[in-house]
Amino acid sequence: MSEAIGRLVLAGRDMARLSGFTARIHQLTTVLRDLHKGQYVRTMVNTSDSGNGTNGETMENRENTSIEGPPLVPGSGEIIEVDNLIKFEHVPLVTPNGDVLVRDMNFEHHGAWTRLLRFT
Repeated sequence: MSEAIGRLVLAGRDMARLSGFTARIHQLTTVLRDLHKGQYVRTMVNTSDSGNGTNGETMENRENTSIEGPPLVPGSGEIIEVDNLIKFEHVPLVTPNGDVLVRDMNFEHHGAWTRLLRFT
C-alpha cells in the first residue's frame, strides 16, 4: 500500500513538471508563430516582485541600478572602423530588462588574440 502511495506522489510530481514544460513549449510556439508573422513584440519587465524590497519600483528608481548621463539608446554609439580591432571603451553592460550588470566596461579584441575583458 505504501509503495502505491509513493508511486502516486511521484506521478503527481512528474505531472506537475510535464505541465510546466508544456506551458514553456506553448510560449515558445506562440513566439515563433508571431515572429513568422512579423508581429512579435518583446515584453520588457521593469518591476520586481521578488521579495527583495523593490516591489513596484522601476529599474531607474532603484539604488545602484540606473546609469548617470544620457539615456541608453541601442545603436546610438559611435562606430569607427579599424583593421582587426573590436574595442568598446567605458560602455555599460545592460540587460534588455534594464538591469545594469556592469557600469563601466572596456573590451578589446585584436584579430586572433585571446579576448581581454577589463571591468572598472
